[in-house]
Amino acid sequence: MKMKEVLSRKEQKEYLYDKIGNPVKFTYPEGDHLIGELMDRYVMFESEDDLVTYWFVIDLIKFVDYDEKWIRVSYYRYKKKQRKWVFAGQTSISNTINYLARLFAKAVKEKKWVRPLFKEVCKQCEKELNVVNV
Repeated sequence: MKMKEVLSRKEQKEYLYDKIGNPVKFTYPEGDHLIGELMDRYVMFESEDDLVTYWFVIDLIKFVDYDEKWIRVSYYRYKKKQRKWVFAGQTSISNTINYLARLFAKAVKEKKWVRPLFKEVCKQCEKELNVVNV
């Protein structure tokens, strides 16, 4: 039996985007869980070596019991030798857009070391955000 070829970077990215529309189950450490749907996703290649490719993902999720959509920031590892995906969502941050906005706004106000991140994001996205000289 012929072993499946290692997925190209393009095929890996397509695989991750093909997950849009799939069910999402978020399980808390205590065993409680939320059920929802992956509404959209942004995928970015991070790095690779001979064994593994890393992909960062930002997911937009609609959970059944919540009116507001959630954002989950996580990553995947594609293990080339085993041709296997490992989802790192168990160590991700996930919450509603409003909650994450409050979290980051408070961090920017209270911690100087957080500010360069948001300044750089605004600088790189001036046109899309209509931001002038942050």
